[in-house]
Amino acid sequence: MKKAAIAGILAAAAALAVAANGQDWDGKAKRLEEEFRLAKTSSVYLVVDAGAKTVSLRIRGLTLKTWPVSNIRSWGRPIGIKSLKVEKRTGWSAEDRVNLTPGRKPEKKRKDKKPKDIGDDVLEIDDMPAKYGFILETNARLDIRPRAKGLFNRSAYALGGLGRSIGRSVRLIWSVIKKREFSNIQVTVPTKKTAQEIFWAVPEGTGILFF
Repeated sequence: MKKAAIAGILAAAAALAVAANGQDWDGKAKRLEEEFRLAKTSSVYLVVDAGAKTVSLRIRGLTLKTWPVSNIRSWGRPIGIKSLKVEKRTGWSAEDRVNLTPGRKPEKKRKDKKPKDIGDDVLEIDDMPAKYGFILETNARLDIRPRAKGLFNRSAYALGGLGRSIGRSVRLIWSVIKKREFSNIQVTVPTKKTAQEIFWAVPEGTGILFF
């Protein structure tokens, strides 16, 4: 599988070289360099392709699944072509999970007197949040939201957007005061199910490549 991944990336490099023909070759080379670094490991990684409006789950250069994207917006310092690691996921409570590490007994939940049975706490995709954020390295953040449908939901989303805008402004000002970088990307996907599948597929520690 590793050989196939490397062959796939090399083939992509050749295709890009042919297609470049006066385009930004430096950017394409950077993209291949970043993905090759992620593909050398045995871990899955996420690729956010702003140009193609897709989000892809990959391993060793092979695409496992691709989701369409409705819209991508960004604030603060542009991330550019870069891979960043997920340091924390927001949108759900760690207290709602049980440790399912092989060879270890399920952890107790707070206020519980005994461990829960694993079968009682195996989470399905439908249990995943649809609105959440990935806190990344360098003070960057990736927010995932499903597209609002219906007049009521669109109105509520617009009102909520005002609060989110204020929050981003506060974080931006604070980052300037602290002399820290601030980058926020929001990806809107077509359905709630799509958002839940992405959350399910991207645990903490996953690399995310932006280009």
